[in-house]
Amino acid sequence: MTTTQTTQIIIGDNAPSKQNERANNDVTALILAAISSYSEQLYQDENAVKNALAEYLPEWEVAWQPVKPKEAGFVNYAFIAQSGDQYVIAIRGSLPIDTTINSILNWIVEDFDLFSQKFWRDADNKKTNAIISLGATIGLEFLTQLIDSNGKSMLDFLSQQKTVKYLCVTGHSLGGNLATVYSLWLQQKLAQLKQLPQLFSVITFAAPTAWDQNFANLFDKTFSTSWRYVNVMDIVPFSACHVDQLAALYGKKGSDNPYAPSAYDVKLISVLTLAEAFKMIYGELKKGKGIKAQYAQVNGKTGTCELNQEKTTFIPITPINPISPSSPDSTIHQTNSIKKITNLPLYYWGRQAGIQHDHNKYLHFLGYDKPVGAGD
Repeated sequence: MTTTQTTQIIIGDNAPSKQNERANNDVTALILAAISSYSEQLYQDENAVKNALAEYLPEWEVAWQPVKPKEAGFVNYAFIAQSGDQYVIAIRGSLPIDTTINSILNWIVEDFDLFSQKFWRDADNKKTNAIISLGATIGLEFLTQLIDSNGKSMLDFLSQQKTVKYLCVTGHSLGGNLATVYSLWLQQKLAQLKQLPQLFSVITFAAPTAWDQNFANLFDKTFSTSWRYVNVMDIVPFSACHVDQLAALYGKKGSDNPYAPSAYDVKLISVLTLAEAFKMIYGELKKGKGIKAQYAQVNGKTGTCELNQEKTTFIPITPINPISPSSPDSTIHQTNSIKKITNLPLYYWGRQAGIQHDHNKYLHFLGYDKPVGAGD
């Protein structure tokens, strides 16, 4: 009886030498990041990741997954997948917006708490001159405290393996943000234990920026195999260092595309446009009381991959039936259980932003068109 030997494709084993040079097997990394976004289902069904891997990546299996924390307020999730001698840590992005405490903490604290900053601490917990946002600090703390059914953290699990030859950390959106800070923390811990893998790669998708230039320099120096994928029409990667550029993202004032209106034509209230709001936020990020240093992106010289360079916009799958605006302050209201929109430009601006940010749209730009989980 003969067996067929298959060649294992290693994620991110090609160090980028310039910008827009893709990582090997980046689609697998994004599929794993997308699976991690299955929301609370992952904590409610211990087989959710296993079943998703069987459907999308049957050559991968679950190596480590957390139990649901007993303490209220834990809002993050990650799992470790294994295929042969390579491991991938996939970190979940933001929860769907709702009124639960986890969702509120996830969005308000981790995503939006950019106006307070903390100094980065090294493996010995000593303060450095690098800075990250308070939100990223809290998210990192949550991730380091996740444990499996045996009481083992991700660091415990990896450090107890005989060999971890190839390791990748990945995530989409907030997951990409946290993948950036968690990977640096993990690298420092594994180095301290003298258990660094042969290859340690980091691949993020649609990640916002939550660190200063000192952190970015340290990250880029530490990881020669790291990539930052951005859709040039996705609003999230513009945060927090290029918020001012969001005003013109979908065109100049008077744009004739109803599904991607200019922020200059979107009224939040009668006296404030979305473009003006972006400029106000940018001003606070530049000189706010809690700002110690300006935010700066990682992969400044190599590894940034810009997708959708044609700047394609999309028509929503389920466009709504608008009614005439009665008050620009009221965006959505319900009449006889039928959703009607009274601020159509704002609605479509938000829908376009959601579509461009969706992990399935990123997969599409990478040439993979099988939807993974829910999407816009």
